[in-house]
Amino acid sequence: MVKRNGFTMVEALIAMALLSAMTGIFIAGIMHSYKYLMKMKGLTTDAYSTMQSVESEVQGIRDELESPVPDISGYTELNYSVFGKSVKAYEVSLSGDYGLIWTLVGENTYAVFEVPSITISAALENGNFITASYLNSSLKAESDEVLEEEDESLYLTTTYRWYVSKEGYYVRSNDASDHLSGAAYPTFPDDYQAIGGTAGKSDSINVRSEDYLGRHLLIAATPVATSGKMGTQVVSNYLYISGLPVTGSSLKMHLDASLIEFDDYDTYLSGAGEVIKWTDFSGNGYDAEAVPAGTAITNRTIEFGSSYANAVEYGDSEVMSVESNIGKMQKCTLFVVVNTGMGNISTPFISTNNSSFALDRLMVGSSQLDISGVTDDDWYVIGITVNKSGPTGVVSATVDDSTIQQIPMSGSDQEIDFENMTIGAEGVMLGEIILYDEVLDSSNYDKVLGYLLEKYKNNE
Repeated sequence: MVKRNGFTMVEALIAMALLSAMTGIFIAGIMHSYKYLMKMKGLTTDAYSTMQSVESEVQGIRDELESPVPDISGYTELNYSVFGKSVKAYEVSLSGDYGLIWTLVGENTYAVFEVPSITISAALENGNFITASYLNSSLKAESDEVLEEEDESLYLTTTYRWYVSKEGYYVRSNDASDHLSGAAYPTFPDDYQAIGGTAGKSDSINVRSEDYLGRHLLIAATPVATSGKMGTQVVSNYLYISGLPVTGSSLKMHLDASLIEFDDYDTYLSGAGEVIKWTDFSGNGYDAEAVPAGTAITNRTIEFGSSYANAVEYGDSEVMSVESNIGKMQKCTLFVVVNTGMGNISTPFISTNNSSFALDRLMVGSSQLDISGVTDDDWYVIGITVNKSGPTGVVSATVDDSTIQQIPMSGSDQEIDFENMTIGAEGVMLGEIILYDEVLDSSNYDKVLGYLLEKYKNNE
């Protein structure tokens, strides 16, 4: 047999026929797409041209409305009711080859909806607008809003949001405190964060006070009109919550320079940043008053790293006296936040009938405890414990978070007699003095110490 290569004539004719058919289909498709594209080009060009004409008409109406004597007679006037407001508008419509463009031009740029105005204040359940009271496990704060009388018909409701200040602002905010130069108060809204959950969106709040120790609370309220438009947000006064973690009946005295009431002119001299009385916030009335009466002692804000707190700074011959007699204590715990400035670290910053406390030594009766590792011009948190439970008592002390230093007490005078107590010395700055009439257990001691270190040492 003879072997043949390539296509037969029939096969070649079939292939050519198929190729011709496919080419025809392809060319037809291209022609259809081209015609569609040309049509779309015409549609787009016409729509754009019509839109330009509409915009020109709209601008013409706006220009006419802004003219001293507007003439809109050539346009159809329509009236609509939106949220109870009558809105007048003018119709603009233009047709193109491929459709209609229709719009309205309002006589005003937008409908003017009036909104109600309110004022708001906040208070703790004890009624104080600003408080340093020692709270139990719960804190309840409530708002009191006042609606402007002429806005009653506009008012629908009020939305609320509670805020808490960020940590580090220990100086108590007061409305009349602008004269305190350099004071660092939290500023709303930058230094505040919203309280989450449903409690943060009510006109009252009931939360654990320990979550807000040493913080400021406030409530922001926004009135809502019957039209649905929101009014202007208003912010209440600040509520300051004392940071002291251990209170109760054993707390005998608490002097905190950051809590001095700047708007109480029996305490604070207006415009001068000077203290004449240091109020005891324990509620026991052991206030410290300047000696002689009326002497002005500086109270200023100190920056402790990223925290701010106040300190009372004593000048030449300036001291304070606790007029009420605290009495004698054989068991007590005393915390003092002190800086001797450039003065003598051996100069007592607290003196009583039988005791004196300097930065480098503690004298209780005839017993002396020398404190090592302290220098001038630095801040220290000194913790002092006197514990006489048998024939011989013990005086012990910590400096910041150092190991306890202690000695046994000697002689018959094994107690602190707080009568004739004086506070301060030249160059000394005192931030806080806390006295308990018991020996705090290690847990409570560490709580108070931790609070003071966080506040004045910024966790150095």
